[in-house]
Amino acid sequence: MFVSIQFITHKKYAFIVHLDYFAFYLLLFSLPFGKSIFVPILFVWLCAVFLSYFIKHDYSFDRFKELVVLLILFYCLQSIGLVSSANTRGAFFDMQLKLSLLLVPLLYPYGRKMYESSRSTFLWTFVVGCGAASFYYFGYATYRSLSLINGV
Repeated sequence: MFVSIQFITHKKYAFIVHLDYFAFYLLLFSLPFGKSIFVPILFVWLCAVFLSYFIKHDYSFDRFKELVVLLILFYCLQSIGLVSSANTRGAFFDMQLKLSLLLVPLLYPYGRKMYESSRSTFLWTFVVGCGAASFYYFGYATYRSLSLINGV
């Protein structure tokens, strides 16, 4: 029942290997839309990155081993703050937000050529996402500010 990972290298399954790359574009585009859209896509990207790390064996986060210790220390301090906080729901949200802001730079695959050659397109994807979110939220605010009384 042991299945080898070698089937992933076949061209038919190449999309699975590059799933983290395409999910990162979606992650950058969805960032301005808020946490209800961003967090699930962030979870998918993190899972895809971990999967591709184990398939490709290119642990590009190895150069940040020292920062992982700082991350653990930071979260220990956050836990102490959580225990002493009166608003635990707000404290959990704060920890969730800071975790995503810390994990994305740590897990970004710096060593992969696909990511290195696409830095400018990543930036433009984020800019287009900001524009799309601006148009969406402007339209939503305009729709919500209109009040119809007797069809007028």
